[in-house]
Amino acid sequence: MNANTNTASNNHKSGGAATGGNSSNNYTHKDQLLSKSLSITIKQMKLMESPEGNRKRYSVLQRLQSLVNEWYSIVCKDADLNENNGGISLCTFGSYRLGVHHPDADVDVLALCPIYCTRSSFFKDMVALLERDESVTELHPIPSAYTPVIKFQIDGISIDLVHASCKFVPSQLPSTSAKQFFRNLEEDILYRNIQTIDDAGMRSINGVRVNQILIEMVKSCGNLKSFRNSLIVVKKWGAVLKEFIQTFLGS
Repeated sequence: MNANTNTASNNHKSGGAATGGNSSNNYTHKDQLLSKSLSITIKQMKLMESPEGNRKRYSVLQRLQSLVNEWYSIVCKDADLNENNGGISLCTFGSYRLGVHHPDADVDVLALCPIYCTRSSFFKDMVALLERDESVTELHPIPSAYTPVIKFQIDGISIDLVHASCKFVPSQLPSTSAKQFFRNLEEDILYRNIQTIDDAGMRSINGVRVNQILIEMVKSCGNLKSFRNSLIVVKKWGAVLKEFIQTFLGS
């Protein structure tokens, strides 16, 4: 299991501040009190996943990695390839990767595959594996979507699995730091393989890239914890506003 799939859940345990300037050193005493109050409110309203829920999500991602590895073995066997020469890396993105997911949120996952793990096989052989797994429910493959996706649940956790394949895929994504992971994703995959990734694959990869750019920008300002709490509140506000508009128009 690649380390980046659970980075968000590990980071999210630390909580965070809600306001401040370019550095936590700029917080006034009032800022700190307001941030602490906001963190308490977020927990009371259950706007963030619990530690138990995060552990379950990580377990589900481990199960998904096993299924993806099984699919990879099938592809290699059909193509008469040595499966020890490569592999498929899972990369999370979206709210889970950012550490702002709520208990009912899905997990966005990119399956980064060697060139011979095609999208047609993804929607045929991978879907067949998911269909046979008793822990998988609500299976909905959507190959015709703008960004092709397989939607399903494992043990009640919703997964949106997208696919991208290219010539060079690291057998295991770096676990030393998110920054190193992002550097490898940029240099080794995009710059060296730009001609081998189709538009749908590029859209799938962009979810991971944009998340990592955002995280690194916020971390450079020393405000990752503040950013997470703020984003949780904005997401909740947006959901309430959407519900209000729908109710108003419906009436």
